[in-house]
Amino acid sequence: MPTLICNCNDTMPLDGAALAKASGGNQDATQGTAPLKVHRLLCRREIGDFRKALDGTDDVIVACTQESPLFTEVAAQTASEQGVMTAPVRFVNIRETGGWSAGARRDPATANAKIAALLAVAALPDPDPVATVDYRSEGTVLIMGPAARALPWAGRLSEAGL
Repeated sequence: MPTLICNCNDTMPLDGAALAKASGGNQDATQGTAPLKVHRLLCRREIGDFRKALDGTDDVIVACTQESPLFTEVAAQTASEQGVMTAPVRFVNIRETGGWSAGARRDPATANAKIAALLAVAALPDPDPVATVDYRSEGTVLIMGPAARALPWAGRLSEAGL
């Protein structure tokens, strides 16, 4: 599964080799685990690397949620230009959840461990859908919470005849 990481213009420390090894990213049948390329401006100058990653059939993990609308638009444009479907794209936030933390500045290895875990979770298959259950309340509703918040809602439901 192609995994694209970016250090957001050198604002966070990323170790592509350590992240690939810990997260299982960039598996190659002939070479084992190859280091992840650390992009500097994936959403700008290096957007071509993203477009290349869309060529396969595996999901593409992009470690950036800030620019997910841009990547989604580029994926749609690429699919339209090529006349074929592109690989599905998954987004994971490594910047605010690990790379920009005080701990990352103190100890980059700790941040890379957390980021590797986030990348590994992003690579997991989607969970099976949860079955729905139909239920008839016959007009009975239980509202739980602090009285100051629950009682006004109970009043509104009562006035609505529910």
